[in-house]
Amino acid sequence: MVPWVAGSTASASTPPPQIDEDAFWQQVYDSRAAYYEKHIGQFPDDILKMGNMTGV
Repeated sequence: MVPWVAGSTASASTPPPQIDEDAFWQQVYDSRAAYYEKHIGQFPDDILKMGNMTGV
């Protein structure tokens, strides 16, 4: 038996922890916005019209 396979099957029976999906989504959104503003600049006023910025 392969040691790392045996260890991974034991943890697979444990259900993943429940997370607040809305709070997680907001955290990711805020992180993306902060990264963009730090490295590229302020968002334009018409950001919702830019298809490549969907999800930011």
